[in-house]
This record gives sequence, C-alpha cells and structure tokens, in this order.
Amino acid sequence: MYKLKYLILVIVVILGLGCSKREEKSGSSASNMKLSDVKANLSGKSLFITIDESNSASRNTRLKKLNSTQNSSQTKSLIVFDNDTNLDYGIISDYNINIEQIKVDPLNKFGYMLLNYTGGNSDSDANIRALNCTIFQINLSNNEIKCIESGLAIMDVYQNMISSVNDYHLENFQFGSGNIIFFRTMNRNLVANNDLYCSKSCIYMHNLATNVTTRVSSNDWEGERFVSLGDGSIIWAALALNGSKATEILHTDNSGKTRELTSTSSGQFNGDFRAGDYLTGFWGSESHSTTTFARVQNNEVRKTFITHNLGHSIVIKGFDGKVYTQTENGLYSVLPNKNNPLVSISETWKNKKNSLDCGGYSTTCGIHFTIINGMVFYNS
Repeated sequence: MYKLKYLILVIVVILGLGCSKREEKSGSSASNMKLSDVKANLSGKSLFITIDESNSASRNTRLKKLNSTQNSSQTKSLIVFDNDTNLDYGIISDYNINIEQIKVDPLNKFGYMLLNYTGGNSDSDANIRALNCTIFQINLSNNEIKCIESGLAIMDVYQNMISSVNDYHLENFQFGSGNIIFFRTMNRNLVANNDLYCSKSCIYMHNLATNVTTRVSSNDWEGERFVSLGDGSIIWAALALNGSKATEILHTDNSGKTRELTSTSSGQFNGDFRAGDYLTGFWGSESHSTTTFARVQNNEVRKTFITHNLGHSIVIKGFDGKVYTQTENGLYSVLPNKNNPLVSISETWKNKKNSLDCGGYSTTCGIHFTIINGMVFYNS
C-alpha cells in the first residue's frame, strides 16, 4: 500500500550525507525529448521522495550497481523505495526533467507527476518544452504514463505560496470527487489550446473519465487560490489581472455555474478561507466577530455562524479535522468551540511585531500553527 502519498523537496540528509550540486550542461534551447523517452518506476513502491539535484556520494554509491546494469541514465530528482527499503530512481530516462511532486490519488491507483518548469534555458526546461506538458498520470500497477493536458505549466510550490492571499496557503494540485482533479497554472512559454490559454495564472478542472480540461477562472481574472469539495465543485477566489481588485469567495459547481459565497461592502474578500472534508467551506467573516460556514445545496447558498468576538481572525483546519482560528492574541478552537485560547501570544512578541514589517500579514506575522492529533506545533 502506498501509505505515504507524497513528500516535497526532502533534503538528501536522510540518505546519509549532504549533497553538492551536480555538474550538467546548461543553456540548452532545444530538445528532441518525447514521452516515449520517459519510463516510470513507481509500481510496487511505497515511498516517493523528490529532491534537489545533487551528487551525493552516499546515494550514488548505493545506486552504482543500478547504473551499471541499465542502459539509460536516470532523472535524479525522484527517488523511490519499496516495502523492503530498496532504493531506486523513480523515472528512467536519458533526458533530465525536474520533478517537484508526486501526488497519489485517494484510491492508490495513480500517481501524478508534477514538473517544475521555470521557462528558462536549463536542460530540464528545454526537455519540458519538448514534452509540452508538466502534469503526468502514472498507473501505479503497470507504470503506464500519460500527459494530463498539453501546454499548461503547473505553478510551482514556492510561487503558489508567495502569490496567494491566504496566510495559510492552499495546494496547487487537489483531488476532487471521483474522476475530478483541480490545479493552478502560471503563464509560461508552452503551447496550449486556444480555449485553455492563460495570460497570468489560472485554475483548471480536469475530468479523468472524459479526459476533458476546462477553465474555472475566466479570462478577466487571475485564478489565485482554491479548495476542492467532495461533490466535484470548487471554492475559489481571483484577482484582477493588474492586481488592483479581488473577487468575493466564489463557488463553482460541477455544471460550471458560479455564485458568490461572500458579499462585502467593497465587493472583494481578502481573508483566508478553507474547506471541510466534504461540502463545506469556512472563513472569518467580514465583521471579524464570527466564523462563517457555507455550503451550496439545491442551488442555494446556506450559511451558519459561530460567534466568538475575537476580532480579526485567520481560519485553520487541523490535521485532526477540527476547526481553529488564529488571532493576534493566540490560537482558539472553533469546532469544538472554546472560549479560552489554546495558545496565547506573549506580550513580548506583540510588542516586537509593532517594529516589524509583516508584509500585510499582521495577524500571523512570524507565528504559524499546525495541529495534529490534538497537539499544537508553532513557531515564534
């Protein structure tokens, strides 16, 4: 079983020694790479690790026998382990490509390989341009590989974090219900179908059963952040292409109909929002005195509110499925609702924040919380 679904940019220390940069050709502008030049090696593997390119002596010693028995050189940014901890490369190819993430679907049938494409002149970028694809589906039973949609450059993890209004960022690739996946892209020099062309950043839905990709965000907006729901719908928000205005929080169902979930006096919502495990989205309300929960049923938006009068707050979903909110005074439990803070922010830190440039994120400035199985982890 594929117990661990993905790891992102894990440092090679776990393999024994630190790493140094691997020498490779740069400045390539053209490539003859084809999809048939990529062979997946994920079948029967239980751990997928994407790493920076390196020349770790420890790792290469362990892989030396593999290299000597294979005719192809390996794309070295993905390492896999089987259940017996045997180490191998996850992609076999004469061509180098930079693999940033492997996402495994909830049924453990397919892995989705996401490539990091910068649009530059590295060997990896040239090879990705030749493939004209950054999202690949890999069958975990037989290693068959196919491109999900040509011409779309999925937004890399770092860019997705720094270009989102959410203090607690939302993933750039998410599974919806059944055969639906959602992802966010950026404008790069790949060749897409005219109806899918994206001038800045866009949010897309792909139906794996029909192999059809459609845009969620329109041509007038920059698709900025999203969460998928359990019925194939999506909650999302966007920015004007010039960045001057944001949308309200929007809901688009699986028929393509879009409606507003929020309605502020300014016509835009700039706070965090999250989603539950099935159909409900939630956010700190415009009045800053409640947490709002909303879902769409029978084409109607239905809302409920939990009043806490804590002032401006940032909603957090714990890994335990419970709902929390962060204020400038600390961390509070919303579901279940508790009056006293779970963690209080010290007066020393509050005073220090007054002298810091928090980049507009005054509530979370320097402090973020993660809640796992009732335990709170945070930095300060």
